[in-house]
Amino acid sequence: MPVPTDARPRLSQLPLGEEVVISGISGCFPESENVYQFRDNLIDSVNMTTIDDRRWKLDHPEIPSRSGKLYNIVKFDASFFGVHYKQAQVMDPQCRLLLERTYEAVVDAGVNPQLLKGQNTGVFIGASFSESERILFYDKLQTSGLSLTGCSRAMLANRLSYWLGTHGPSYMLDSACSSSLYAVEHAYRAIRDGYCDSAIVGGSNLCLHPYITLLFSRLGVLSRDGVCRPFDRDANGYVRSEAVCVMFLQKAQDAKRVYAKVLHAKTNSDGYKDKGITYPSRERQTQLMEQLYEEIGIKPTSVDYLEAHGTGTRVGDCEELNAVDQVFCKGRKTPLLIGSVKSNMGHAEPVSGLCSITKVAIAMENGVIPANLNFSSPREDVEGMIMGRLKVVSENLPWKGSLVGVNSFGFGGSNAHVLLEKNGKGKVNGGAPTDLIPRLVVASGRTEEAVNVILKDFESRPVDAEYVRLMHDVQSLEIAGHTYRGYTLLTQNDRRQRSIKFYPGSKRPVWFVFTGMGSQWPGMGKSLLKIPVFAAAIYKCQQALKPHGINVLDIITSDDPMIFDNILNCFVGIAACQIGLVDVMRAAGIEPDGIVGHSVGELGCSYIDGCFTAEEMLLAAYYRGCASLEAELIKGLMAAVGLGAEDARKLCPPDIEVACHNGPNFCTLSGPAESMKKFVKELQEQGVFAKEVNCGNIAYHSKYISPAGPLLLKYLKQLITHPKPRSSRWVCSSLPQSEWNTPEATHSSAEYHTNNLLNAVLFEEASRHIPHNAITVEIAPHGLLQAILKRSLKKGITNVALTQRGHPDCSEYVFTALGKLFELGLQPNLANLYPPVCYPVSRGTPMISPLIRWEHSEDWFVMTYESQEREKSGERSVAIDPKDEDKKYLTGHVIDGRNLFPATAYLELVWESLAIMTEQVYTEMSVVFEDVRFHRATKIPKEGNTEFIIMVQKGSGNFEVIEGGGSVVSGIVQVLENTSYKRASLEPPDPCYNDELLEFSSHDIYKELRLRGYDYQGAFCGLVSLDSLGQTGKIHWNNNWVTFMDSMFQAQLFHTDSRSLFIPIAIQKLTIDVKRHTACLQELDVPVHVYKEMNIIQSGGVEVRGLRSSAVSRRKPLSQPVLEKCVLTPYVEPAHLDLHTTLRVCTHITLENKPVTQVKVVELHNPGWVPLAPAVALILADLPLLKANITILAKAGDLSEMDLNMAEVKIEDHKLKDKQECTLLIASNILLHRELLQTAVNALADGACILAREKVGTESELSNGFRLETMFEKTLKEEKLLLLRKGVTLGNPVVIHVTGHNYDWLPEVQTAIRSSSKRHVILVVQGEPLSGVVGLVNCIRKEPGSDYVRCFFILDSSAPQFDVNLPLYQQQLKKDLVMNVYSGGKWGSYQHLPLDGCATVSTPHVSLKIMTPGDLSSFRWLEGNLVPESVQTTPDEELVQIYYSALNFGNVVLATGKVAANFLGNNQLSQDNVQGMEFSGRDQKGCRVMGMMAQQALASMVLADTKMLWKVPDHWTLEDAATVPVVYSTAYYALVMVGGMKKGESVLIHSGGGGVGLAAINICLHAGCMVYTTVGTKEKREFIKKQYPQLTDRNIGNSRDTSFEHLVLTETNGRGVDLVLNSLSEDKQQASIRCLAPRGRFLEIGKFDLANNSFLGLEVFLRETSFHGVMLDKVTSEDPETLKILQDIVTQGISAGVVRPLPRTVFPYTEVEQAFRYMTTGKHVGKVLMQFQPEEDSKVVVPAPRLMQAYPQYFCNPSYSYIIAGGLGGFGLELADWLVLRGARKLVLSSRSGVRTGYQSFRVRTWRSYGVKVVISLADITTKSGVRALLSEANRLGQVDAIFNLAVVLRDAFLENQTKADFVTSAGPKAIATRHLDELSRQMCPHLRHFVVFSSVTCGCGNTGQTNYGMNNSIMERICEARVRDGLPGLAVQWGAVGDVGLVAEMQEKHRDRAIGQL
Repeated sequence: MPVPTDARPRLSQLPLGEEVVISGISGCFPESENVYQFRDNLIDSVNMTTIDDRRWKLDHPEIPSRSGKLYNIVKFDASFFGVHYKQAQVMDPQCRLLLERTYEAVVDAGVNPQLLKGQNTGVFIGASFSESERILFYDKLQTSGLSLTGCSRAMLANRLSYWLGTHGPSYMLDSACSSSLYAVEHAYRAIRDGYCDSAIVGGSNLCLHPYITLLFSRLGVLSRDGVCRPFDRDANGYVRSEAVCVMFLQKAQDAKRVYAKVLHAKTNSDGYKDKGITYPSRERQTQLMEQLYEEIGIKPTSVDYLEAHGTGTRVGDCEELNAVDQVFCKGRKTPLLIGSVKSNMGHAEPVSGLCSITKVAIAMENGVIPANLNFSSPREDVEGMIMGRLKVVSENLPWKGSLVGVNSFGFGGSNAHVLLEKNGKGKVNGGAPTDLIPRLVVASGRTEEAVNVILKDFESRPVDAEYVRLMHDVQSLEIAGHTYRGYTLLTQNDRRQRSIKFYPGSKRPVWFVFTGMGSQWPGMGKSLLKIPVFAAAIYKCQQALKPHGINVLDIITSDDPMIFDNILNCFVGIAACQIGLVDVMRAAGIEPDGIVGHSVGELGCSYIDGCFTAEEMLLAAYYRGCASLEAELIKGLMAAVGLGAEDARKLCPPDIEVACHNGPNFCTLSGPAESMKKFVKELQEQGVFAKEVNCGNIAYHSKYISPAGPLLLKYLKQLITHPKPRSSRWVCSSLPQSEWNTPEATHSSAEYHTNNLLNAVLFEEASRHIPHNAITVEIAPHGLLQAILKRSLKKGITNVALTQRGHPDCSEYVFTALGKLFELGLQPNLANLYPPVCYPVSRGTPMISPLIRWEHSEDWFVMTYESQEREKSGERSVAIDPKDEDKKYLTGHVIDGRNLFPATAYLELVWESLAIMTEQVYTEMSVVFEDVRFHRATKIPKEGNTEFIIMVQKGSGNFEVIEGGGSVVSGIVQVLENTSYKRASLEPPDPCYNDELLEFSSHDIYKELRLRGYDYQGAFCGLVSLDSLGQTGKIHWNNNWVTFMDSMFQAQLFHTDSRSLFIPIAIQKLTIDVKRHTACLQELDVPVHVYKEMNIIQSGGVEVRGLRSSAVSRRKPLSQPVLEKCVLTPYVEPAHLDLHTTLRVCTHITLENKPVTQVKVVELHNPGWVPLAPAVALILADLPLLKANITILAKAGDLSEMDLNMAEVKIEDHKLKDKQECTLLIASNILLHRELLQTAVNALADGACILAREKVGTESELSNGFRLETMFEKTLKEEKLLLLRKGVTLGNPVVIHVTGHNYDWLPEVQTAIRSSSKRHVILVVQGEPLSGVVGLVNCIRKEPGSDYVRCFFILDSSAPQFDVNLPLYQQQLKKDLVMNVYSGGKWGSYQHLPLDGCATVSTPHVSLKIMTPGDLSSFRWLEGNLVPESVQTTPDEELVQIYYSALNFGNVVLATGKVAANFLGNNQLSQDNVQGMEFSGRDQKGCRVMGMMAQQALASMVLADTKMLWKVPDHWTLEDAATVPVVYSTAYYALVMVGGMKKGESVLIHSGGGGVGLAAINICLHAGCMVYTTVGTKEKREFIKKQYPQLTDRNIGNSRDTSFEHLVLTETNGRGVDLVLNSLSEDKQQASIRCLAPRGRFLEIGKFDLANNSFLGLEVFLRETSFHGVMLDKVTSEDPETLKILQDIVTQGISAGVVRPLPRTVFPYTEVEQAFRYMTTGKHVGKVLMQFQPEEDSKVVVPAPRLMQAYPQYFCNPSYSYIIAGGLGGFGLELADWLVLRGARKLVLSSRSGVRTGYQSFRVRTWRSYGVKVVISLADITTKSGVRALLSEANRLGQVDAIFNLAVVLRDAFLENQTKADFVTSAGPKAIATRHLDELSRQMCPHLRHFVVFSSVTCGCGNTGQTNYGMNNSIMERICEARVRDGLPGLAVQWGAVGDVGLVAEMQEKHRDRAIGQL
């Protein structure tokens, strides 16, 4: 105890319990993430200051290299503290760290933070520098105002108060180095003076910028060698250090833990000093300490240890130590122990005071003062040290002292001193409990690791009751945001029970279930008596029955197995245990939201409901036993049976009753003993589970117990004199629900409980009231009902039992159950179940704060020196996260299904960087971008950041944006004012609008772009309008430069007639004039003008010049459409079905009759049968919106998932009885095994099916015991499949006859469905084969309450009139099938079967097409449209039968997807089959010819341009000829026509082993030129030398590098060559240019560098050189005159023998994939050819058409007309476009309203530009006259070849809201129009080839709210079926949801958040 001084104390003594104590500590320190690590580092004498570059990389002579640094300052658990992402990014990291440490400190005190909400708790934070302020306040000008709330130093305290919800004082203190001890003093006084009841005291310091350290160094206070030596003679300054520390201060009476008592705290200031403000004042320090001890009345000599300020500075230590000597050493008998934590960790400046207290707390808790480091010699200028009055603790020192003083002095003269006293309560026996109760420890946390760390710590220590109690208090309330929960049970025998689970945070209702008879067992309560609450309850029970001679204690503890032969003991024992368990749950604070009892368990309901006291409940149980024993009863028996109550009742003999309805498949029977035994045996023989129950030979809950009723009633009336009403939470199980409001049921009366004994137990019915997400807790001596609850209750319910029969220690089971309840979200008050713990806990009780772990997956912004310096120098790093509010708009830039970073967003990043460099706001700074290159796209991930590095050179303005280590964008950027730029002065183009050329609306624009692959959303849909030519329009300005400029780019896309995808690759110049733009914003819709010829776009202040885009290949769709045919399929033995198709039908029938979204399939594996589950998985994968759970039950080793190779199918070694609620159960040979069949039936959900796989010949008749009906039956070669389901007996169904002639039946159907009864509603159609009832019923059944609607569609005219009593219909009704179509004497339904694969056809014309660019296996030979006998040619055309065709490099890049198809064509017509450029074959006269064409030469015949044909010399074969046309044309055109090659000149020919190279070598050598060439392989070099002996190694270089440059210059004596024929790129191209001689000509035939606009230095032109791009494809398509000259030159070359065939590799046309793959290797020499047919021997042979196999392709006859009803709808326009691309040139588009949108106008204009005649018909197709007019108009254009009906009018609504008018309106364009088109086309279109209607899977599968639509589609389908039966064309297509165009697309556009159903 402190020794009082003689002086009168000035500080009033606080009442006992009002003292201020430190109860919680947390912190992170250098190299120490928590206080435990800090303790270990102190005790182990670790120097916590380090040399590393964690904070900065700067080698400065004045900045010490060593400092103390924290770990992981970039981490923060923002979501736990409710801090928004944007706020967290701009929050001072000190604030983030303080938040986490505050939580840790509070829980370390054993306090749940929730308890502080609304309390008078103060927050006092000591801090000084915020090194994040500048960058967040001043440098990052673009950040939001959140930086104010993130970096304002006031927020260091205020943010904590805000999060905790406290109302006490909250502020930040800054007194430099003494800040945190000042905070302690403020908190101490605030509590002492009543301003607050508790306080958070914290401090923080981070060293982020080296310049602060540099300033301290120049102030002379830092140690140059990085060593802090407090008190040492060689001390030369301190080392800066980081720390964050928080303490929780409370009044002693409130504290659960005491680290130290704050006896007193005091501060003062030096004031004015002659030696300067930073010079310490010994006098004021002395005065401070003297006054403090005088005020508190304690002699300074009582202090055992002083934790000094001790920074290690020359002056500071001297002044402080002399002051200490003067105050503490007068009259001291032993030296004063001193130390300074700064020797261990450096000086943490404002938080150093709290670091010192933490060290002191560690010493007090552990009894050891940690050693001071770096002390060797005492200071000579301190007398107290020389004389030994002051002793530095230089080694770890055991310590038993009590009082400690702590100093902290600021460098500005603010001084603080605190006196602490340690907790005097020491540990007894290590805190081990004195009882045998197992300790349950529960913990929650942010992650699984967080919980695991806590539990592991408790498990690693001997049980400490005080430690456990602290954790109980922390977890007494839910901690919001903790997503994991767990528990561990600490037992005496180390038997561990532990679990950790994810906790979603949702609250679930709790239901208590009280079990009845059967839960008793010997010794059931023995171990439970360890629990004080339970023991107290049993004592109460013992006293209650003592007068009756009953020993309750003996009943529940006896191990005698015979004790429960007495039924009275059963009732009493169960009741006593239930009372005890209820009291345990109540003590833990767990109250039920609902209660239900089973049989006598309802007595427990009375107790928990407050109707009975414990004594009353026990006596009621006692009297129940007495009545049972006293009454004269027959010898009875009860048995548990595996049948539902109804099923059991039908099988029971008359003298046996169903006593207990336990579950859907469980019940208990009761009756005379002999009858029961006999019946139980019968059930067992039938394979039904049946087991006798010990009931004391009494048939309870049956008529045989009735004699006991009056006795029990008499006893209970004596006991229950004033019955209490039952609450609503108690669900009755002894009376049906219809009687719950009767007098017998409303009160817990004698009558109620007598009824309970006499009546059947309706537990199954009562348990249905338990909510789907409830937690049930079974209250009983044993969890008897667990199996029933698990199988019977809803799947979302969790069942927990408190006890288990035979468990070695049921107290452990109870606590484990409580742990499980905690995991599920309950908050048990566990402390109430254990003996009380006296607070405060003893000294040495383990800490909690070091155990806390956070969700630290995210890194957050922390200012670093490097980032600041880089940004100013033009380099900065930016992390883009689309979750950031400012960046969310980026998610709208979706191209080809990928969220790509916009091109303009890169430019904005560069713009921002330039603004930072020039210290301007970027949105106010005008800029010019030049020569911008976009190298690659960047995909924005859904989760996480995308990191960009932006580098801008100050002088040149060159910039580069880097992502993922590679350059994505480069170019030049300058401030506009620094350039000579002038905006192009152009007149705005006149808008092109008229009646036919309508304006594009925004909707039109983005519909077209979406079809091209641009799925723009949100702000990226910025184009408001465009004229029809895409020249002028408007862009919406939403204050976003990125989306505005991107919209300008979008406008240019409308100048390209292509559905290809284009992305920007380069911009010549982009100017942003901010002032001009602001002036243009008079309206938010800003005009945009596109000047196509000049490639300029202008809008507002932005001008874009030279925007270049490149076409890219579209991605392959991730999923293929499901192609099926809808076929009427009989239910019995349908023809032409294989196993897989049969399985598909069975699956579809199951789901049609049991519609679910979660499909559970279980297959019982039989080793002799191949599993069907994998095939079912594939079938279900085709069905939308279904989630499949597929399991095969197989014995271990019989089958593995590796055998199946399917992740979707699980294999389990379980029994079928463990499975419930199956949708489809597959089993083999099941009909002959009754027990297995019964188990299978029990495993089914209601209405689900069994698929039985039986041997062929197995009798399919089923015994009556199961009431199973055969829904489908099919005999295959190896097995027989039967689809079985429980049959039903229809009571009195509602039968409604539906007709298509009127809709009078509609109100009747609506009424029938609307009625609440569950009567079946049968819709019948008979005598109307064109009815749409199938589609009608399919849609009705998708609506709520329509499960009982059935369809009977009788197509067979011989069938009797429908009558439910006729056997034909009665038997079918019994099967309860949804669809019942009777045709040809068989019942069936329409089923979707796999569509047969597309068969090949024989055709004379085939052409090659790659179906998926990039996938060479997708090459297909397609049917062509050339028919030799009917082809009409012009004078410039020749039909050629091809024998050989050559592959070229261009074909390869197209096939591999490196170049898009539009590369070869200007419009869609020229972008289809584009493979092949040259060929050889025979013309129609039989002459041999060779030729070339722009495309489509990889075909069996072509229409060739005569200007590109040559006759084949007689001495050549056609194979020879095919190697010549393209290569020699290219070489001649380049060398002769462009290059002007002369004799004697020198030529460098690259890739000499290739086709063009070999041709060029031939030409040059023949012309007398010196040839140099390059090759890529050794083999090609040898071939060249062999082929051309005049060329040696001195003429041949390497094309793989630039070494050829040296060879050429050496051989030409440095002059170079006159011509270069180049196909190389990049550095090899540059080397080739350097090989040019004066006046040399460079001939570029490669496209890579030209397309990429590669750099070409102008210096080369000083030698009068010239550069030529050689584009043969341009000549072939655009310049006929040049083409004729070229033809003549090649002809002359052939005549002169210059043109010689090249080497070649030949593949047959059947090996097209191999040919392309061979060409991609680059190993070939010369050409690669494709052979279609061998050449005949004769030179002239008229070719006979040769039939080849090809995939059919639809073509239109350009002379015929094509009708599309609904042709101007989105789907209709796409169909029309498809027809045009396949040759249609006469279209009749029927539309009610004509062309009314810009998009429609655009499509029509495009087709007309192709030469298509487009007629827009306004005829009303819902009338016969309108259809006649439509057909007449089409016939005038040309013979009608095809009719397509796409017209539709939607009238969607639930059936109950539909009207007859809605059905009529919907029928118009669908059913009615199709009838008229069918009827009239038979007369007016005799040669019609196609009659197609567009139906919908709404008809085939149903869709909510579309009954009329489904019905009318169904009618169209029946019409098409009738046409086919009549031998006419007819096809109905059931389309699924089409997301690009049409109605669904329109709905998605309007409601982007709406999920389109299973259309």
